[in-house]
Formats: sequence, structure tokens, C-alpha cells
Amino acid sequence: MNQNKSNSANSIKVLGENKDGYDVLITSVDQKTGKIVEHKDFIKRELFDSSVRLGYLEKIEKEGFPITDITASAVSSDGIRFLERCGFSQYRELPDGNRVFMKKGR
Repeated sequence: MNQNKSNSANSIKVLGENKDGYDVLITSVDQKTGKIVEHKDFIKRELFDSSVRLGYLEKIEKEGFPITDITASAVSSDGIRFLERCGFSQYRELPDGNRVFMKKGR
């Protein structure tokens, strides 16, 4: 677990994809301590897609969970197409050739 006093934005990074869903790395800031916490998890395709497309993140933000921008890294052409379909734009390219995409908050 990576911990730091930084106030960087929360993020979900797609690490891998299969027919059922996505392996993700969730990075968030603990609201009590201000430390950055990382957690690996699996998100079913339907949940992730609906979260990005149907406003789930907007709903939980209204419930008191602040969300700014969302970033994701694509390592395949399928991943890039998925992020573009979800409204992400390329933000930068990493030295290893992977691309970082961002979906700007309001």
C-alpha cells in the first residue's frame, strides 16, 4: 500500500481487461488522514461501463464523495477504444509508450 500526504485526485487505472470485466488499481485519498491509499480490485464490465456512462460517479459525488478528474491508462488498442467511447481524451504518453487518458470533471 502506497501512502503519502499528497492531495492528488482519486483515480481508477485499468490494469487489464477480459470478457467479464476489468482489473483495476483504485487510488484514493483517505479523507481522515490525507494519505494516498491504493487497492487492486476487479470490476465487472457492466458496473464499470454504467459507472462511467450513466452518471453513477456524479450520484456518489452528490452524496459527499468528491470526484474531480478521472484518469486511466490504456495498454492496448481495445483499451484505447473503450476509453474514447467513455469520453476520455489522451492526456499524455508515458516513456514506456503507454498512454494516459483523462475525463475532466465539471
